[in-house]
Amino acid sequence: KNATGYPLNPEDGGGTYYNFFNIGAYGGDDPNYNGILYARDEGWDTSYKALLGGAQFKLFGDLIEQQFLFTGNWNFGSAMSLVMMVLLLVSMGIMNRFGDKEGGGVL
Repeated sequence: KNATGYPLNPEDGGGTYYNFFNIGAYGGDDPNYNGILYARDEGWDTSYKALLGGAQFKLFGDLIEQQFLFTGNWNFGSAMSLVMMVLLLVSMGIMNRFGDKEGGGVL
């Protein structure tokens, strides 16, 4: 429903809101609805506002890209990439070791 907007119940103020990145969508019976309540509080009543507002959150990949492209700190960007790859491999190993054996392993 994110592409066409998510209508709010009249008791929550009505209107249609957008939350492309599902920010604040957690807990309760309908996590997506909680995300739309967050979008209402942020004023994301158009897809344009949701895209711009959702971009205020910095992700790890964005930080790595910033190190390479904007600050020119290739050493730190490479170190961060390596740390991210090691964490990914460790988490995949844990999932493979303790995951469901009948459904197939992660690796």
